[in-house]
This record gives sequence, C-alpha cells and structure tokens, in this order.
Amino acid sequence: MNCRLSPVVVHRAGGHRSGVAASHVRSRGREDVSDLTGGYNAYQLVSV
Repeated sequence: MNCRLSPVVVHRAGGHRSGVAASHVRSRGREDVSDLTGGYNAYQLVSV
C-alpha cells in the first residue's frame, strides 16, 4: 500500500497540538490532511 495515497487524520488527546501537526504535514506537500477537532477526548464523548 502506498501511504502517500491514503488520507491522513491527525489527533491528540486535547486537539491543539494536532492542528499544529496537521499544518506541518500540509506544509510538507500533503493535501489530504484532516485534524480531529477537539482531539480524541472529544471524539470519545460523542462516540458513546
């Protein structure tokens, strides 16, 4: 599998640093990058 063809979702526990990381990945040429808004903690709250 060519990982350059797969979308990327960046997440951290709280969400702030994942936005920084996603911006960094985009600056390196990836266009299909998403940031999990609110982080994994927010995801867990709505996934129950």
